[in-house]
Amino acid sequence: MDSFLTNLRKKHVEQGKVPKMDVETIQLIIEEEWEEFINEDNMEPEGATKRILAEQSGLLNNEVFFLKALTTLIDLNTNNVRYPNLQTIKNLNFEVEKMKEVIGETTLKKLQKEWKFSGDDLA
Repeated sequence: MDSFLTNLRKKHVEQGKVPKMDVETIQLIIEEEWEEFINEDNMEPEGATKRILAEQSGLLNNEVFFLKALTTLIDLNTNNVRYPNLQTIKNLNFEVEKMKEVIGETTLKKLQKEWKFSGDDLA
């Protein structure tokens, strides 16, 4: 998966879309994988969520990127499914709270000011 992220980043840089990997790119990657697993592979949302987290485990090296992946998955599990799995959403929310503690309130406020996260993401 690291090579996938590296190639995606390289493509975006070549196209002038982003100067470096950023949270918007992470969100796009998560959303694209969700679409693939749900629509093409006919996977259930819980399975897609677990697979995305497993395949994107490299994001654990960057707390901000991992937090964005979690908040994106919460949104997808809440708004893009017919029957939301409350246990999956609860587990993701628990992880978000842990990451918010790791990142710290000052950094989170800075990220919100820079429009990297909405208030809803961090509520």
